[in-house]
Amino acid sequence: MKAGRFLVVCLAAGVAFACVSASVAASEQQRARASFTFGIEGGNIVPFTAVISRSGRVTFTRGDRRLKRPPLTVAAVNRLLALAKAERFDSLPASIDCAGALPDMGTQFITIRTAARTRTVHQHGGCNRRFDTLYARLYAAV
Repeated sequence: MKAGRFLVVCLAAGVAFACVSASVAASEQQRARASFTFGIEGGNIVPFTAVISRSGRVTFTRGDRRLKRPPLTVAAVNRLLALAKAERFDSLPASIDCAGALPDMGTQFITIRTAARTRTVHQHGGCNRRFDTLYARLYAAV
């Protein structure tokens, strides 16, 4: 009788552990649900756009040329999302116009897509430290 109860308890514990493991894995996947698009548009230089997908796949387009880039790990994508939160990307104005920026200078942009929302910020010039920090880290990542 005691052996039967022990077996039932072990089975229940195994099922509970499997459920917790699945929940942790699902939580990790939720964190990797962010994607990033950034680049430069307008101005008198060749525009570029870089896209970091949720899975870490990188697409980099300069003018009409598509350039190959190695993929990022899910952990790297999560670190970029953590940096965006640390720099309070969601509280930046949608358009940042820096004093002294020449009209023929390209405009930088960053778009972050999460399960909850999509947000784009444009900056003409280089005057916002929070935007510049995130942009530089994104650029370095690809």
